[in-house]
Amino acid sequence: MELFEERSGDGTPTGTIVERGVAHSEGRCHGTAHIWIARANEKSGCEVLLQKRSAWKDSNPGCYDISSAGHLSAGDTYLEGALREIGEELGIHAEAEELRDLGLLEKVSHGVFYGKPFHDHEVSAVYLYTKPVEAEKLHLQESEVEAVRWMDLKECQKAVREGSIPNCIDIRELEMIEKAWFAGEKTKDEAEKEAAATAEK
Repeated sequence: MELFEERSGDGTPTGTIVERGVAHSEGRCHGTAHIWIARANEKSGCEVLLQKRSAWKDSNPGCYDISSAGHLSAGDTYLEGALREIGEELGIHAEAEELRDLGLLEKVSHGVFYGKPFHDHEVSAVYLYTKPVEAEKLHLQESEVEAVRWMDLKECQKAVREGSIPNCIDIRELEMIEKAWFAGEKTKDEAEKEAAATAEK
């Protein structure tokens, strides 16, 4: 039995413990850790590692998702949950200082899986991991992850917005990655827009 600690909208623990099934059937707010793995590429400058969720998952089976993610067990901090999940799902033994904290994100979603209503209310800590990763050498947790693939960040944003790949990715997280990755420099889109605006004057 998985036990979660209910949280307020800003991620603060309330002290109330709920079982996983109850949290999802009643939409109780709980914490999750989201770890994005990214590396430089020549196309847009950045690409991210996507995981394909196992066909046996209780929600969004077979969909592309965050590199590694999971619920916080009761008593966990966000960082503890993040380090555990990236280790369990991908076999990466990361150190705390290797995870860049991009901030908290609240998300509410509703769906039906296996004939049962699924109400998800999460406050997620989003992390960025940029140490070298060889996808083909990862040790995938079969019960959670079916496969992984690299995808250009811009192409991933477009695919999520258009729904051209099965996914359960929050576009806001990809925007957080873009902002962090290109901090201090203009993104390709920003440069093009600025050039167009200058040309119109």
